[in-house]
Amino acid sequence: MALEILAQLCLALELLVLLVALGQSLPAERTLFVEGATKFITAGYFFVPGQVGVAEGTYAVIFDTFGIPASAGLAIAFVRRLRSLLTAGIGLLTMSHLTRCRPLTA
Repeated sequence: MALEILAQLCLALELLVLLVALGQSLPAERTLFVEGATKFITAGYFFVPGQVGVAEGTYAVIFDTFGIPASAGLAIAFVRRLRSLLTAGIGLLTMSHLTRCRPLTA
């Protein structure tokens, strides 16, 4: 449970850093609320293949609710999707390298 709490705090910190980079401001405790609301709303759209557009729309609606431009929410969702793709790519490359270098045993 402690690891899950730490992971959510890291995501909230990432959101705070991205907002500052975009020139927007949101109190630190509100970033936790935004993260929670995003998780709750996107869970309802589990049936959408690849969640394409769900995160973008969710962030746009939530940010608009907090008085932050919806375009900032779209940018946050886009950056996070790129981060996920980059992380997955690194993981696939690492897995490919590790399985290729391992000797076969019978």
